[in-house]
Amino acid sequence: MIAFWTKIIFPILLGCVCITGIFVLKRVMLKDKKISTLQFCIGAFGTATGLFGALYLMLWGFSMPEVLPGFWTAVLCGSAANIVIQFLNAKAASIDQGEVSLTAPLQAMTPGLITILAITLGEFPGPLGVLGVFLMMCGSYVLLWVKTPEYWYEYFGPLERL
Repeated sequence: MIAFWTKIIFPILLGCVCITGIFVLKRVMLKDKKISTLQFCIGAFGTATGLFGALYLMLWGFSMPEVLPGFWTAVLCGSAANIVIQFLNAKAASIDQGEVSLTAPLQAMTPGLITILAITLGEFPGPLGVLGVFLMMCGSYVLLWVKTPEYWYEYFGPLERL
């Protein structure tokens, strides 16, 4: 049971806390133009890569895992897409209108992008996967409401801003 907590639950919780903190740090650093978007991305990704590398070495040492066919293609495509997404995301945080309360909910739409990439690579989500993506997209849509809709046409307000 201890191994379960140290190898799985603790790293997940630590990752969640770090991801939450990075939103605030990104907004503070980029809003005041303290560093450029590219410098922020390099620093954030370099730190994350170093931490993940250290964690991997601590848990599994200098060994490569057995992989499924197409694994490295998926890693390459996913990494390339993530670099573009994160750079544009950091760029959005650097402008005055890029408030965290507006940009963070839009990031919840990335399960849709991940699903599209998975389908492109031949992986199809099951019924629960489709339901999960749909629920996350609905939650993001609701978070984009400026005020509680009173009339039926106000439910389309977030689409107008997009």
